[in-house]
Amino acid sequence: MLEANPTARICVVRSIGGLGDVLMITPALYTLKKRFPDCHLTFAIDWFDIGIHQILYEAPFIDKLVDARLVDHSAYDLVVDLTTVCVAYEQTQQRPVNRIDLFAWALGVELVYYKPFCMPYGIEIEKAEARFETARQMGMKVVVLHTSADDEDRTWPLDRLLDLVAACENEHIVFGILNANQPYDWELYPNVIDLSGTDVREMAACIAVADLFVGSDSGPMHIAGALDVPSICMFGPVPAEARISHYPSHREIWYEPSGCLGCLCIECPDHSTWITSITADTVHRAILQVEESYEDRIRSRRNVMYWSSL
Repeated sequence: MLEANPTARICVVRSIGGLGDVLMITPALYTLKKRFPDCHLTFAIDWFDIGIHQILYEAPFIDKLVDARLVDHSAYDLVVDLTTVCVAYEQTQQRPVNRIDLFAWALGVELVYYKPFCMPYGIEIEKAEARFETARQMGMKVVVLHTSADDEDRTWPLDRLLDLVAACENEHIVFGILNANQPYDWELYPNVIDLSGTDVREMAACIAVADLFVGSDSGPMHIAGALDVPSICMFGPVPAEARISHYPSHREIWYEPSGCLGCLCIECPDHSTWITSITADTVHRAILQVEESYEDRIRSRRNVMYWSSL
């Protein structure tokens, strides 16, 4: 249809779902706009998710953001609703497919770029670097953590996080902790910087300048993937290839419960067991294996430059 009408008005809908899913849609939106640059591309989103606005409001390939509840189908030549695309596929328990690919298939595009859109700006980067300036001057590695997701199934327990922080106290590591929904008095720990009050763009900038990101399956993990930040990601019943296979910077830590691997939490009697069972020692060892230094890593800047050139 678009070949015959390259100036068509298109509306892509994602009415529910968090920041991670929205980020995974952006490669398909970019590809669609690149192929049909004269089309008018509207993205209908959860209007009350401020973080989505903060990430997407200046995306150069999206002409307009609208409230998904108020889409007038008669105003568009084509409306594609991606809200249930992934669930419909994943519940069939076929081979794991990255959601970036599932969204692209649903839009009928062949991806030309697989990384989500995320572009923290200069002032945000400068502010993030200032947060870690003292640690840098002391020669410390900066590790940003987001281990508390919107649901219990993907939230690493606070006691494990405390064990990790304590284990790394003498490792020349400072942790920037983003867990806004897991508050704690982090002033008790000299190797912790509390980032829980940052907004999404500030959070993205903190991840961009970090040496390493550690987290569970959530939006910040995809921001780290967009920015090529080396990452350690905690997984269990959800196969890692269904989330991070397009992020060469990421490596996974698995908990493999008997008979549960790859079930995508559909058949798990206790969905939270897998992440509870990942030990602080396992994460600690993975952190120490990451050798890449902040001074040598410029990939996040390259990605920002890429999106800036669009």
